[in-house]
Amino acid sequence: AGATERVKLVTEGKTVFEANCAGCHGIAGDGNGAAAAALNPKPRNFVLANYKYPPNAKDSDLTMSIQNGIKGSAMPAWKDTLKPDQIKSVIAYVRTFKK
Repeated sequence: AGATERVKLVTEGKTVFEANCAGCHGIAGDGNGAAAAALNPKPRNFVLANYKYPPNAKDSDLTMSIQNGIKGSAMPAWKDTLKPDQIKSVIAYVRTFKK
């Protein structure tokens, strides 16, 4: 994807993330959302690129986690809520958190 398409994807991902993911993962992607204190295990910290499939998680791995949720955690399945293009945009946005 070109730079313009990438910016558009990340911008769309930010909107989807803030509406659906930030409650647990935090607006800054640091795993400190409003609901995080009550969750065990804690939500992933994307600033540290703390994905289920570290350190070189493929988009397909992240897509599976978002679509199907993560067993043994509070991460729900989003496949009935988010469209594939929304999931793709969220992944692009989440990757911008890594320091």
